[in-house]
Amino acid sequence: MQRYSLLIDADDTLWENNIYFEQAFQQFVEVLDHSHLNPTQVREVLDEIELENIRIHGYGSANFGRTCSSVSAFLPKSPSPSGNSKS
Repeated sequence: MQRYSLLIDADDTLWENNIYFEQAFQQFVEVLDHSHLNPTQVREVLDEIELENIRIHGYGSANFGRTCSSVSAFLPKSPSPSGNSKS
């Protein structure tokens, strides 16, 4: 029987600092104050754009800032027809 090994490089600095990215995301959502997307929906857009930016630019705080900027430019800014209908 052939044996296989799985190696995992767990960088604890990423785990320790992830809370700061999560806090920055919450502040981003508050500043964005999108007219018809709730924070979960904004996060879905951010995650999609972030994955594409990671493919191009790699990981890091600069990429997170780039992603937030791209999200704010990408999302429509027009109000929803029934007013503010975040749910």
